[in-house]
Amino acid sequence: ATSYEFKTNKCEMPIQFTEYNIGETNASIQWTAACNPVSYRFKYRPVGDSVWTVTSTAIENINLYNLNTSTDYEYVARTICVSGSNYSARSDMGYFTTLGLKTEKENVTYKIQQSINVFPNPNNGTFTIQASLPENIASTDFEILNSLGQIVYKMPLKVEDGNVYETINTRNKLVDGVYELRLKRGNDYLRSRIIIK
Repeated sequence: ATSYEFKTNKCEMPIQFTEYNIGETNASIQWTAACNPVSYRFKYRPVGDSVWTVTSTAIENINLYNLNTSTDYEYVARTICVSGSNYSARSDMGYFTTLGLKTEKENVTYKIQQSINVFPNPNNGTFTIQASLPENIASTDFEILNSLGQIVYKMPLKVEDGNVYETINTRNKLVDGVYELRLKRGNDYLRSRIIIK
């Protein structure tokens, strides 16, 4: 008689997540297929919240609705492999930020009333600031605030013809988390947010 040996594939966690179609109250996430999944269990929440929203999908894609506007979210997923009884390890944490008018409306309440862009976001502590300011401003104070509203990093930036373009390196200076950025001139400022991980 001939005998055969075989090994079943382990339950693999989802990998290579991509966020797309990010709107004010919606977002879509897709990932690479795991080995023979029955379905996927997906959890998400606003960064800092203690309560997860849990959902599932049978395909390598999920659409999220009724999200908060202009909010940082985090998510994890795992594969369900054998009729719900076998789970993979949790995936690495993913992040996205919903769009919205919140930051723009907040900026309009200040006299600067211009725009700020930060990329990449999330980042590892090194990122670039691109901002548009009134042309009569020659310099601005750049500040990073933690979740308690404390200034944890500060430096002056030059403004040339109303533009700021500066690469900032805070690696080994800030712990992972969500921070508020400010470009300040007196009592007026622009603000945005970053995720360092």
